[in-house]
Amino acid sequence: MNTHEVIGQEFDNVIIMMDENFKYANDGKLQGKKHPNPDYIFYKLLYQGISRPREKLCIVVIDNMPLFEKILSIKANVFNE
Repeated sequence: MNTHEVIGQEFDNVIIMMDENFKYANDGKLQGKKHPNPDYIFYKLLYQGISRPREKLCIVVIDNMPLFEKILSIKANVFNE
């Protein structure tokens, strides 16, 4: 299943894949590239995906080391507080 097929539904476990379509801007905000389909916006599709799990969320970062490092730093900061 993909985000388009499950809008509004919840699941125990969700896997989200993030690739070169995502990056963090200099101001620290997550940005998504323009989607080929003008009816979709990558960062809104991401929100749809990460807001679906009831139990576990797995984020898989593909070929995007800067994004991976930023996500790891966010995770470290959240769990150190």
